Amino acid sequence: MRGLTSLEFAIVLALIGTLAYFLLQSLLFMQGEAERQAFEDNRAALERAVSYELMSRGTRGEASGAAVLAGQDPFQWLHPEPLGWAGAYPTRGPLKPGAWYWDARRGEVIYVPKDPARVRFTVKAQREIRLRLEVTGNSQARLLPVQPFAWQSG
Repeated sequence: MRGLTSLEFAIVLALIGTLAYFLLQSLLFMQGEAERQAFEDNRAALERAVSYELMSRGTRGEASGAAVLAGQDPFQWLHPEPLGWAGAYPTRGPLKPGAWYWDARRGEVIYVPKDPARVRFTVKAQREIRLRLEVTGNSQARLLPVQPFAWQSG
């Protein structure tokens, strides 16, 4: 049996390196897509929790509408809290990447992306996604962006 020549060994290494590069790129893409999907899932869960609270108040004959829920933490109606729930904003320490916060002063839900480079913000210095609760006439809640943003693909 003969061994590999230096040229054959270099070719094998180049092929393995190229395959490893593309594998790593696809893993990074999937990681970004998983974060985007988790964000959208948690956002939808919060919207449903607020909508259910509005409907529940309506069936009990209590006052319903956006004015009643304005300034209230929507996470209180979501059990269990989403993965990454970090509590009140502002915090004493640095913001945690991938964490959800409630800013009671502004009445906004905040999400801090794990990698802000994966999110295209309209304001260059922005590093967090801020959402504000909007309730329609039919007891449907929506968390709408305070500042426009878009998830980057790839």
